[in-house]
Amino acid sequence: MRVEVPSIESSPRIGVWIFLRGMALVYFAAFASLIPQIAGLVGPQGILPAGEYLSLLAGSLGTGLNTFLAAPSLFWIGAGNGALLAALGVGTGLSLLLFLDIAPGPCLALLWALYLSVVSVGQDFFNFQWDSLLLETGLLSLFLAPWRLVPRLFTLPELPSRFPLLLLRWLLFRFLLLNGLAKFAGPDPAWHAPAFDAVSWHWATQPLPSPLAWHLAHAPMWVNYLAFTLVIVVELVLPCFIFGGNRLRRIAFCGIALLQLLLILTGNFAFLNGLTLTLAALLLDDRCFLPLSGLFPGFREGNLLRPVRLVAPSEGRRLVTYAVGGFLLFWSVVVTLGQISGVEISTVPVLRVADTWLTPWRVANNYGLFSVMTKSRTEIEIEGSLDGTHWRPYRFRYKPDLTDRAKPGWIAPFQPRLDWQMWFAALSTGDRTPWFSNLLARLLQGSPDVVHLFSSSPYGTTPPRYIRALSYDYRFTTPAERKALHGAIWKKSSPASYFPATTLNAPPSGSP
Repeated sequence: MRVEVPSIESSPRIGVWIFLRGMALVYFAAFASLIPQIAGLVGPQGILPAGEYLSLLAGSLGTGLNTFLAAPSLFWIGAGNGALLAALGVGTGLSLLLFLDIAPGPCLALLWALYLSVVSVGQDFFNFQWDSLLLETGLLSLFLAPWRLVPRLFTLPELPSRFPLLLLRWLLFRFLLLNGLAKFAGPDPAWHAPAFDAVSWHWATQPLPSPLAWHLAHAPMWVNYLAFTLVIVVELVLPCFIFGGNRLRRIAFCGIALLQLLLILTGNFAFLNGLTLTLAALLLDDRCFLPLSGLFPGFREGNLLRPVRLVAPSEGRRLVTYAVGGFLLFWSVVVTLGQISGVEISTVPVLRVADTWLTPWRVANNYGLFSVMTKSRTEIEIEGSLDGTHWRPYRFRYKPDLTDRAKPGWIAPFQPRLDWQMWFAALSTGDRTPWFSNLLARLLQGSPDVVHLFSSSPYGTTPPRYIRALSYDYRFTTPAERKALHGAIWKKSSPASYFPATTLNAPPSGSP
């Protein structure tokens, strides 16, 4: 043990406390939001059954360690609805324990293992960047969290080791910079001079816009330029501030927080914004929180300046932290350089084996949201029929499918994964989206788990005999149109065929 007087300007103890509480909330949102969806997505009667996926892997790779490493998941034991829901329930409970500071290290380890298990069998429904970012953050947080059982929720945290802080700040740096480079070094002219109009397209074409997005789409052009400038500064300039002094890190935090707030107000990006803010909390020193110190007696200025008894980590833990953390740092540098240079790591012989083994664990990931902006919005409507002549629609819970309703409102950090995937499906064609064929087949079969993913089905619990999908071009109404249409924010075109009418007697290609 040693006694040290920490500088209030350099101590990040409260930032670490907020980070751990933030991780608890993000994990809670991630697990809890899956409970009403998981059976319909990857359950035995879901769109992409996890059990069938694992069976296919075992059939192609054989049984044994290699198969597990290709899909690291606890659901090799069983992937029924009971097992899936039990895992989500345990994850939700562990996130509450973590929030209360009960066994933070063990809780984080179990949460990471459980979420990796879900993502590994989630297939198309779990390929979002925030899933990868949560797993990467969760893994690195194991080196930062206290490994004790007794809670100290309202006690000033211990001074953290610098190396875990470096790893997490490096992750935040990579995430921001790679997103920025994907946009401004990418091929889309909307991010380049002289257009600079990417943001003006974004409001209406993002997957699940909020009601505020309509107003920003009709705001003066200088508002879009201001938002565009904010993106440039936050994703290309402020990442460099992360490794500067305290004042530079505070500036970085303020810019990051402002951009995340804008995204929260205008879109629904699941837990991504909350997770980014959680990482950004590690940029703040304790002095930033002095105005709020009265809320927590343990965080008052006198306690912040009081000598702290530090307990050095065991030699074993230090060895693991520097060995494993050092390798993860090295590998993340390799992945980052590969993304920036455009070189596929799997094509480099000396790195190919490591890439094959590490990619399924998502320990270091590529990032780059909205590098290419969509300039139009296509929405898919699924219809069922009993006679092949009269058609009725399935209504989605959250994605826009009625012009007179401002869906989805604000639902983040909840993520309706089917509604999100429908946005990606609309960027392709029905015959090139295998999971969509499975969705139609399940609706024809009347799978209650899949039907539950919709707000309403055309014939209640009776499955249709025929099913088809139409596509519509959607756009925001103008202010005059909105007034004339009694508040409708969407206007849609005439329909086009997205997937031709089919029945169970002629199942779509790729259906189960």
